[in-house]
Amino acid sequence: MFVDSEISPQHHGEHHIAEQMILQSKLGGAEAVKVQQYDPEQFNKPESHAMSKEQLRDLSDFGDAQGIPVFATAFAPKFLDWCVDLDLKYLKMAKMRVKTRVYYGQYLPLDRIDLRLDFTANNQQFEAADVGVAVFSTIVYERLFCGYKSRILNLTNPAFPLAGSSLGRSCVRSEAALEGAMYECAGLTHSEDFRQLGITAFRWDSFPQIGAK
Repeated sequence: MFVDSEISPQHHGEHHIAEQMILQSKLGGAEAVKVQQYDPEQFNKPESHAMSKEQLRDLSDFGDAQGIPVFATAFAPKFLDWCVDLDLKYLKMAKMRVKTRVYYGQYLPLDRIDLRLDFTANNQQFEAADVGVAVFSTIVYERLFCGYKSRILNLTNPAFPLAGSSLGRSCVRSEAALEGAMYECAGLTHSEDFRQLGITAFRWDSFPQIGAK
């Protein structure tokens, strides 16, 4: 078993805090320390979460001096280049987007359905995707709350949702049914889809507004 310690973005861009966390990780028995390399605007994070290539090099050197390697998850091509240039011992790619394309490509005609997979946070591109599909990710519930067409690909949990919940109408129970479900709602507006499924109660504007008379 390989144990690595994730310290980013908990150091909030403070170099001395990051060094202390590396030391604590070493004392705690971790075999490596991992940071995350991304532009703050990718995930709507504070600027303090950004780390320059020079800062990454300094932390890597500090870790080497303590006998524990520092590596990074690269969330954009330029950060991958940094990791390669610095010859970090380990490297983790944020490759869920690649896996997602391969997975859904088995069941959806990608020549007709465009999978929007980039390095922008999902909650910043609700309007860009006509239909959101997720496997038990909180992002699909955020989409539903905001009033955007969404489908839950539920292949493993027959007890979800609870009996009688209208949310079950948003569930797709097999990969084979996914393409049909996508086309079924493609020609509908978001409001029409919600009405057809009977899930308008999940939209934000169905909840009582604080201060509303």
